[in-house]
Amino acid sequence: MSVIRHEIEIDAAPEAVFDLMARVEAFAEYSEAIESITCVGPGRYRWRVRVAGVPLSFDVEVLVAVPPRLLGWRALAGLSCEGCYRLSASGRGTHLQLAVRCGGENPLTDGLLGLAAHPLLDELGAEVVRNARPALHRS
Repeated sequence: MSVIRHEIEIDAAPEAVFDLMARVEAFAEYSEAIESITCVGPGRYRWRVRVAGVPLSFDVEVLVAVPPRLLGWRALAGLSCEGCYRLSASGRGTHLQLAVRCGGENPLTDGLLGLAAHPLLDELGAEVVRNARPALHRS
């Protein structure tokens, strides 16, 4: 299983960042890679994304939400992964850590997934923070 870690500093309070993340369906507004996110049940969402031109669809369930510190989830269908966001106050506002575990079926593809995912997470994280900045400061 490949573990991908990503960290970013966000110039907003942890409460504002958590509130934004908890509005899962609105996340599609902040990234061109996310085509849509639809609520399909309590705490469950269907994501449609496009990564390197390849369309992907997967269902995600929110497992734990502890405002404003922790948001954990797992994919239910279409993708084998789970992740956890940890938020803490920092000098700039919020230090956000993301850990994602994917795969587990094949060590070779897990390794390739890990190599490909790091730059994608960096790019996606920067895009989301840049595009969400006005919403973060309204909260």
